[in-house]
Amino acid sequence: TLSTLWVTQFIAVAGFSFVTPFVPYYIQELGVTDLAQVGLWAGLVTAAQAVSMALVAPLWGALADRYGRKLMVLRATFGGAVILALMGFVVNVQQLMVLRFIQGIFTGTVPATMALVASTAPKERSGMAMGSLQTAVYLGVSLGPLLGGISGDAFGYRPSFWITGALLFVSGLLVAAF
Repeated sequence: TLSTLWVTQFIAVAGFSFVTPFVPYYIQELGVTDLAQVGLWAGLVTAAQAVSMALVAPLWGALADRYGRKLMVLRATFGGAVILALMGFVVNVQQLMVLRFIQGIFTGTVPATMALVASTAPKERSGMAMGSLQTAVYLGVSLGPLLGGISGDAFGYRPSFWITGALLFVSGLLVAAF
């Protein structure tokens, strides 16, 4: 379980941070040309996900207790796959911000995965398990933007959102299968 979740968490976190380097450029591609407005929209788009995630986190925690932690990991991963893929189809910055807000509502792979690992790891190995999982998170946060920048440059911004969606989908399949 830990090995599978380590790999899937690395993929998921790398995927979520994949688009970070080029969000301001994507906003410009969506028609915002004033650089001050680009900065404002980049801040709003980034904050939208965190605000909505903070609002619904207790709900997802309660549902995890009631219906299972694996289900919450699957919800967060597959939800992220669909929402990030949809971001590649937006036609304006307002749609992007709405999808980022929705992303925060339906994702949250890190707390969902942490809860699953905490509930499945043997008590005497729980510290090692949680520390190992944090390594996957930090590596994903570190390498995701680098890989995303390379992808944005090589394939363009829209396809990079679709690549991210595909990475998250694969991550979800791994959780479902193993």
